[in-house]
Amino acid sequence: MEAGEFELYIWKDSPIKPPFTDYKGQRCVRNHDMIILDNRYSPDHHRHEVARVHRFITDDGKTGASGKPDPKEITIGDINYRGLTKGCELCEGGDMIPMEERFYNSRYKPGVPKKDWAR
Repeated sequence: MEAGEFELYIWKDSPIKPPFTDYKGQRCVRNHDMIILDNRYSPDHHRHEVARVHRFITDDGKTGASGKPDPKEITIGDINYRGLTKGCELCEGGDMIPMEERFYNSRYKPGVPKKDWAR
């Protein structure tokens, strides 16, 4: 998405009642259910929808975190993977999660060290 290849579409934006504190200590007040789209394909093509993901939004507008794996559903090539309840090969290899956003205290954490920003 950051490279402009995909589009993020928020299909559900709802308040969290009552708000809660995520595992990073952030106060989460909204839910976003999102779809990542590949607009090179028409909406009726099976590869138009790349992934379904979820995020929490904090009271200051940042992204909150549940510590559970995302995406909830992803299409890689012509195969659709659904209901990811534990880490997938790409996540465990660290290929889909930016280094600074990896969940180091989760069961599926990649086996790579944290980036040393001092170097």
